[in-house]
Amino acid sequence: MRLQRLNPGSVVMAAVQAISKALHDGKILVLNVLSGHTITLPAAVGSGATFTFIETVAPTSATTVIKVQNGIDVMMGSVRTSLGTGVGTNFPTAATSDTVTLNRGTTGGVSNGEWIQFIDVAPGFWLVEGALNGSGALATPFSATVT
Repeated sequence: MRLQRLNPGSVVMAAVQAISKALHDGKILVLNVLSGHTITLPAAVGSGATFTFIETVAPTSATTVIKVQNGIDVMMGSVRTSLGTGVGTNFPTAATSDTVTLNRGTTGGVSNGEWIQFIDVAPGFWLVEGALNGSGALATPFSATVT
């Protein structure tokens, strides 16, 4: 039995935090720091662990970054980023994507209510999906920054 079934609920994330499967699997992970967040996922091993982040307060002075733990893991999937008018774009990952950056503008992070979910689907692979709010000329939130 996965620990999420024993300890459901939500956890408020610190500005800088490494996620733990034992403490965070299956929970709603609340992003509410005005100066943004830097979150590190655990190594992907195929455990089925699920981490769902929801932004309840949009950062006002910095970005929010969610990245993998090592230079082996990558993200696969896509997120939808929409403007306030409802017009939006679906952004798929690239083969080397390992980081999501919400820059408070073109890549998301503009308003509360955004969510993004990561599932540990196989060794080295995180499945990602979500709905983000952006502004301006929308751009992909995915990049390769972890070595």
